[in-house]
Amino acid sequence: MRRVGVIQLKYQLEELKYVFTSEDVEQLLADYASTHDVSEAYMKEFERYVWQFLKFVKTGRLESGSRIKAPSEREKYVISREVLVEYVKALSKEKYSNSSLTKRLQAVVIVLRRLGVSEVFVDVLKGPLRQANIARKIEQEENTPSLTLEDAREFFKRLEMLFKMRRLKKKQYVKALAFAILLFSTGRRVSEVVQIKVEDIDFKTHTIRIRASQTKEGKLLGIEGHKVVFMTREAEYVLKYYLRLNDNEIRRQEGYLFMKPGKRSLKDTFLHKIIKKSKDLEYLGANLNFIVSDGIHRFELKYFRKLFAQEWERQAEKKGLNNEKVFAAVRKLTGHRPSNDVHRINYAKITKIELWKYYKELYYNLSVLTEEQIIMVGLVEEKAVLKPVIAPKHSSVMSMDANIPMQHQEATMRTQMMVYTGLLN
Repeated sequence: MRRVGVIQLKYQLEELKYVFTSEDVEQLLADYASTHDVSEAYMKEFERYVWQFLKFVKTGRLESGSRIKAPSEREKYVISREVLVEYVKALSKEKYSNSSLTKRLQAVVIVLRRLGVSEVFVDVLKGPLRQANIARKIEQEENTPSLTLEDAREFFKRLEMLFKMRRLKKKQYVKALAFAILLFSTGRRVSEVVQIKVEDIDFKTHTIRIRASQTKEGKLLGIEGHKVVFMTREAEYVLKYYLRLNDNEIRRQEGYLFMKPGKRSLKDTFLHKIIKKSKDLEYLGANLNFIVSDGIHRFELKYFRKLFAQEWERQAEKKGLNNEKVFAAVRKLTGHRPSNDVHRINYAKITKIELWKYYKELYYNLSVLTEEQIIMVGLVEEKAVLKPVIAPKHSSVMSMDANIPMQHQEATMRTQMMVYTGLLN
């Protein structure tokens, strides 16, 4: 006789637990570093967030500072849904910024998924991660500086002042000039421009090729090949001058314009170091980290990218070209990832010829260099100065006297440069 019955099933997922060891995590981190094109700085930060989470799993306490690192001995970790809930609560109590909170949660989600933890567990983190990310984007929009061409001109003027004060040797100065003008011209990320090689440049077509694997959108979307960006007229002259002047150094760097091969930290460049060293020159007006025209933010190298997008829109409105296709072109040129399918369609329809047409019309002839920089790179013939100021040798704009204290010389030089600049204008 066949027996018929009903068996009651109970949902018991919360009682499930996953166990793994510190050795498993170390192997995972090593594999992640080798299979992802990330900087050394990013990887250190990523590892710190992972070990912070695992220390919490072990102790129930959220540690910070230098104590966050891999354990010296083998550790075992038990992950449950309850632990993840408590971890989110602990992060909230610490009052991390939304950006910091987003990075921490993203790191844990990546590790749990690669370890094979159920998505139902991961969902515990996805809600708070989504909220933190939305709040982060809102903060970014509210904190975006308002920039103008005058901010770029101020940067190049101050860079010139550092050279006149002999804080930069000529080759350093021209290298910084070339790097900055390419950031201004292309609107690309610092980490992308710093990886440009001689072979990527084509002066005949006004273009620079940026390998897609070096770009943020290329890494996210798995895009191969190259992205094409353009140079302003001033940038072309600066770049040609830089290539002639620093030819030997570039050859030693295997064709890289601004870095040595194998450099891992692409966000900390030689120009960042120059900017940092200039901060003690605020009183001379030579601090490259100056307050921009909005009166709120201090200039950072990454602001050239924001300036590109803002100035593109201003020029488009001025010339009556403020349509969706022109705005889609700036997203494509700068590498902003399209936010929806409509933008993706627009991207596909914009050809290289159209991109150049818009760029030439809106951006190619914009000028941000000082008059002396323009003369130096050969863009115009040197103009004769009418009646130069006759001054004692020790007070010459380009000279320094070893017997006079540096601070007094620099203060005097600032006054003289103001007179000198007035004559040129």
